[in-house]
Amino acid sequence: MFSWCHELIGAEFGDIRRAERLVKVVEALSNKPDASIPEAFARKAQAKAAYRFFDNDDVTPERIFEPHIEQTVRRARSFVRVLAIQDTTDINLSSHRSTKGLGYLGSARARGVMLHTVLCTCPQGVPLGILSQKAWVRDPSELGKP
Repeated sequence: MFSWCHELIGAEFGDIRRAERLVKVVEALSNKPDASIPEAFARKAQAKAAYRFFDNDDVTPERIFEPHIEQTVRRARSFVRVLAIQDTTDINLSSHRSTKGLGYLGSARARGVMLHTVLCTCPQGVPLGILSQKAWVRDPSELGKP
């Protein structure tokens, strides 16, 4: 069975307790992938700790992904050839009207986040992990400009 803990070894957030919190957050969210943070945790204090974790300046998407990317590269080295499959996805959050900081998607009314992912697989199509992931928002004032 796949262990998320193994993928997180080496995460650096300036304090070992934050690395331990990452494991708890990932375990809770992976057990309930369709749940929000308050729904994923049994107790309110656990959800609050997860929010504090994500609000910490030392916790960045790059630092969270770094150990997983290292593990992906390690797995990829056991193959002569691998595939790096890229995809850019629109995450449409238009129905979440109170969400701040969203950019435009395909139209002025569609709001959300762009996400570009590079997935590494072996030639047989077995996923080895994510090599890169970048999220960004398009500035709404730039809509329609060349």
